[in-house]
Amino acid sequence: MTIVTIDMVSSNTQSGMTANCKSALSRAVRKLKAAEDTALAHHSGSSHAANVADDTADEHQPDDNENEQDHEDVMAISTQKDTHNRTRPAMVFTDKEAKQRHSDEQVSFIILTRDNNKPDAYGASSETYGPLPWPGVAKAYNEKYGLRVGPAAMEKRARQHRSSWIAKHPTYPINIMYAEKPKAPQVRRSEVLAAKPQGYCVQSSTGKEQVRCTGGFVGADQLQTQAESFQAHVSNDRIGGWVPPDVIRNRADLNKYLDQLRSAQIERFVMEILDAQDLSLGVILADRGDLLQSSSVFQRSMNGNSDVLVQLRCSSIAVVQSYLDCTSVGGLTELPAHLLRDGSSLMRLYCFATQLEDDWVRERILALWRGFAESNAEVNLGLQDLNLLFESTRIGDPARNFWAATVHTAGLSVQLVEMFECNAELIAEIQDVVARASV
Repeated sequence: MTIVTIDMVSSNTQSGMTANCKSALSRAVRKLKAAEDTALAHHSGSSHAANVADDTADEHQPDDNENEQDHEDVMAISTQKDTHNRTRPAMVFTDKEAKQRHSDEQVSFIILTRDNNKPDAYGASSETYGPLPWPGVAKAYNEKYGLRVGPAAMEKRARQHRSSWIAKHPTYPINIMYAEKPKAPQVRRSEVLAAKPQGYCVQSSTGKEQVRCTGGFVGADQLQTQAESFQAHVSNDRIGGWVPPDVIRNRADLNKYLDQLRSAQIERFVMEILDAQDLSLGVILADRGDLLQSSSVFQRSMNGNSDVLVQLRCSSIAVVQSYLDCTSVGGLTELPAHLLRDGSSLMRLYCFATQLEDDWVRERILALWRGFAESNAEVNLGLQDLNLLFESTRIGDPARNFWAATVHTAGLSVQLVEMFECNAELIAEIQDVVARASV
């Protein structure tokens, strides 16, 4: 059975086709009825197929007066639809490529803005004093792309894509030499006190009258003279202060207390811990002598310097506290027990000790790792811990070779190399270990 539906007719042929459409519809109804009667009489699929074939032969054919433009319109519509269906996958593929290019452009903008390498982004040295803080990166990103993204999202995206981005840009410098930030002249507290002594209040009480004068230190014989030069303040509603005798005041020299304060400051100082965004995580009181004996960085930076405040960058204040436990008075013969149960904290401690050039702590952590490997002990580490190791250490560090060999021995070399979030130097170290093992 053939169903004829006429939805679109050209305006110039509509009147000419009215009679033809009516006759065609009548013939179609008669053929439909004949086909149904035949099917009921024979109950055979073959006879039904024959009737359908006959109907096909009797279909309405356009006469000479019928315009062929209607068939051309239907063919044109079908052709356009088929063409659209064929080109749609190509358009989707093009949209995916454009989306990937846009994403790569955003990642490149985040990394270059964070590194703050000026004037040449691919130069080995920069005129700036260091990487741009993440709030500044988020502000520049939002202004460029018209979005509202926070600093944490910027840091996460850069951490996830930096390794793959570095692999795609081999000429980009791994270690950027930033300009040294000039230090503001610092004035010691004792010098401030000597240059600008604070005024003290000296009170004298005679009967019910109280006299107050401000200024420097005064003796008992000068009190009356200075009191006359200043406006006296008389008060009867409270008890005045007591002015001690000269023999007591002369013994209470403030310089003695200042000397003791300076000596205490030299022995101990305050360490302020900052995160990657230069936000303070807290402060720790540290022993100057222990750190000078353990860390080469402190030996160079604090030699002859009596500053009482030191700023350090670390991801966790607990790592700094663990480091101070390792360098406490008398020295530890082994690492604290709580570090043995946390592989990530141990890795962060090694990286922090590397930054401070503390070989004592680094050697004991390495010995502990080797002991774990010999006893087949389980150490829980994530990919971010291995990336941190290769970001915080230099080429030739023994921990790099140890963990690359450990990964290869565990059969994880191929899996890590194929991960796009793996550090580029970590991949190179693993490939070097694999090459040496295959020789």
